Amino acid sequence: MNPKLEIFSQGEEVVTGQTVDTNAAWLSQQAVAMGFEVARHTL
Repeated sequence: MNPKLEIFSQGEEVVTGQTVDTNAAWLSQQAVAMGFEVARHTL
């Protein structure tokens, strides 16, 4: 069983959709490679 994690993104430009949050996708890939399960990504 892999440990679970949740990614929180903040920032006006991300929340309003002015900027795409590509960091969360990269972070998710890195976390999965280390054996984590990304349970949720919250803006």
